[in-house]
Amino acid sequence: MLGTFLLLYAVLTVYGSSLVYRDIEDTGCDPSGSVDLNGTCDSSGPDVFGAMLGVAFAGQGISQCGTCIEAFTAARVAVFEALGAINRKPGSEQQTIYHDPKEDDALMNSTRHSKKSATSKTGDVEATGGKEIKAILPRYEINSSDTSGLKPKDVRGHISIQNVHFAYPTRPADPILTDFTTEIVAGQTVAFVGPSGSGKSTVVSMMERFYDPQEGSISLDGTNLKDINVRYLRSLIGYVGQEPTLFATTIRNNVSYGNPDATQEQIEEAAKLANAHDFISQLPDGYETQVGDKGGQLSGGQKQRIAIGAYLSSTV
Repeated sequence: MLGTFLLLYAVLTVYGSSLVYRDIEDTGCDPSGSVDLNGTCDSSGPDVFGAMLGVAFAGQGISQCGTCIEAFTAARVAVFEALGAINRKPGSEQQTIYHDPKEDDALMNSTRHSKKSATSKTGDVEATGGKEIKAILPRYEINSSDTSGLKPKDVRGHISIQNVHFAYPTRPADPILTDFTTEIVAGQTVAFVGPSGSGKSTVVSMMERFYDPQEGSISLDGTNLKDINVRYLRSLIGYVGQEPTLFATTIRNNVSYGNPDATQEQIEEAAKLANAHDFISQLPDGYETQVGDKGGQLSGGQKQRIAIGAYLSSTV
């Protein structure tokens, strides 16, 4: 690229100089414009220099076009996949999206996205013809925007899980839960213990209705979760994951996220219930301590307790 610019400079210098000399020979003009003999030349040194700068900046701009086009193409591919999932309608069957690695280069060069999809039953999804499964969109049955469904007023919290079978759509041949049955009495504290991949988080995800069991049922106070309004059900649940993400603000603002109108006394009460008040009080700035981006200034356990406090602030 640098060699091309140098060559262009040389060509412009020689060509521009020839134009200036030709004007002098033909008309006897003054290229400097300082002595008006037969008028000023049509071509001059500043014109040549300006053309050189124009070519240089244009060349730099053209060199950036390739990067912009590549980024634009990648964005089109990502948006196409996102819109394909967003625009699905409730009741849509499971959709399997296959990906052919050989099409990657052609995809980026032509800025076109080709996707082969097929409807398949659970347990019968395999890559065919050298193509790999890129994504599986399960049957669209859980619609959090739907306003229908039951909204029980008196919720005690008795959870019954009966004969549940479940496997993730991306691994239909690898069951996570098989004939799983348990009862969680209202007010009872329960811990699911097991190795990684044994289904602990899966059970919680099904309680929140991010997934539905392929067989069996999960009920709340005797009502099947499928019959309860999804948004209402999730409003009853407070969930704190293993690695919660806090907002990059003070501890007080994070705890009051569950109740923006909470007073300082209510915030401290929620923190005490979450067993966080003691360590917060020992910090130099107390509740005004900045937690950093995503809570990076705190330990994992401290972030969890603050997240629990954020939930409890809505109840105190």
